[in-house]
Amino acid sequence: MEPQRRPSARNYSFRLIGIRYPIAGFRKAICMNGQISFDTVLPESGQDHLEGCYKLDGDNWKVFYLTHRKNGAWWTGTPIVVPDAVWKSSVKGIDAVYPMEVILNKSTAMELLSGILGGVQWTEIKGPDSLQMK
Repeated sequence: MEPQRRPSARNYSFRLIGIRYPIAGFRKAICMNGQISFDTVLPESGQDHLEGCYKLDGDNWKVFYLTHRKNGAWWTGTPIVVPDAVWKSSVKGIDAVYPMEVILNKSTAMELLSGILGGVQWTEIKGPDSLQMK
């Protein structure tokens, strides 16, 4: 019996995001430049949630939060993406829940956010703290 392979984050996330949202995702050409900052050190193997801030050309800093949990339980359904979330502080951003098959690490986060936002070439920098911005 051949071992079961995890789907690549790129193919898996594009397929699911593309069904629910009219986003060209990973097949769309890069059309914007952006800066991204992560609040914690992230292992390549991923973790259960990650958050940080991002800024697109000529825009204000926004907050993203990606997780595997919804209401305290592990999520197994299709991704839930809120591309126009507004946090308590009135700062805008992206709030998303992905199933466990999607590895949440830096490279995956940049791919997912690029797909949601319509094609972004990211530069990682030391930016604002998302916890303070929320």
